[in-house]
Order: sequence, then structure tokens, then C-alpha cells
Amino acid sequence: SGGWETMLQKECQQAVEECFADTISQGSKSTKTIVFTDFERLTRDQTMLMAVEAIKSFQHEIEYEYAKLSDHVKSLLKEGSGVTADQLKHARFVCENPKEFEDRLFRDADILLCPSTLDTAPLLGTATGNPMMSRAFNILGLPSLSVPYRVAENGLPLGVQVLARHGADLSLLLFAEKYLAKGL
Repeated sequence: SGGWETMLQKECQQAVEECFADTISQGSKSTKTIVFTDFERLTRDQTMLMAVEAIKSFQHEIEYEYAKLSDHVKSLLKEGSGVTADQLKHARFVCENPKEFEDRLFRDADILLCPSTLDTAPLLGTATGNPMMSRAFNILGLPSLSVPYRVAENGLPLGVQVLARHGADLSLLLFAEKYLAKGL
């Protein structure tokens, strides 16, 4: 289908499953796997808003230093310039109604675990990694942290992302300290 699930490396999924099992074995109460049907929409909306905001942020560079911008930034600016008013209004709806999406995401859960990225951490100095797995949660303004959970076969870290509801930052940190300390 082209969704994030098809791009997720098997080791990343396994790390989340192992982490989930570890937290349960350490006494964490568990519910079940949650399917977040808004993930793709929120990911697109966050990317779109970021691209539009980049135009404002890079205004000086666009006018005077455009040639010095990276291809990545130029691509982002091009994407932002193509956003219509209706698309922008649609994306801003999320920012104005985060609770609606948050409630569908968490249902009756307090803490969620998911992959930090689609693959292992990148080599030092090469990039920051693919941000896809955090975009939907960033647009909602949810507290989250990424914990290096274990090392992949290629010797690079695999992370697990831990999320909480708005205002539950302390609960998130306490959960990570209690159940995920081995990765810290």
C-alpha cells in the first residue's frame, strides 16, 4: 500500500515488540496493539505545514542566497510553494483540534510504543534519519522521546519511541526510567 509499514525494517519492528514484551515482564500493564488510522494524514499535514513555514523561515535565503541552499531545502521550498489555501486549511484543522486525534490514537491507553525510525540510526555525520515516525505526533504536540533500545546486526542503534498524552510528560519520563532504563 506504500504506507510506513511497508518501509519499516524488520529489525525496527522486532525492537518494538521486544520492548513491549520487556515492559510487560517488568510489570507494566498492557492493553493491545493500536492501529492509528490518522497516521498517514497527520504525516502529510505536518510535512505540508513544515514546507509552508519553511518559505517564511528561508525568505532571506530565497531572495539573496538561493544557490547556497541544499537540494533538500530547495525541494522543501518547492513543495511549500505548491500548497493551496484549501490544503493549508485542511492541515491546520489538525493543529486546531489535536484532542480529537489524540483521543483516537490513545483510546484507553496512557503510554504508547512505536518505532523511532524506519531503520537503524544513520552513521554519524551523514544525516539525522527519516523523521516519518515522529511527524504525526509532532503535529499533535504530544510528548515523546526516543530511546536507543538495542543494537542492530549492522552495529547501529535501534530506537523505540514512547508517547504520552498532552500534559503527561512526567508520566512519560517515569515510564521510560522504570521500564526502558536498559536502553538509556
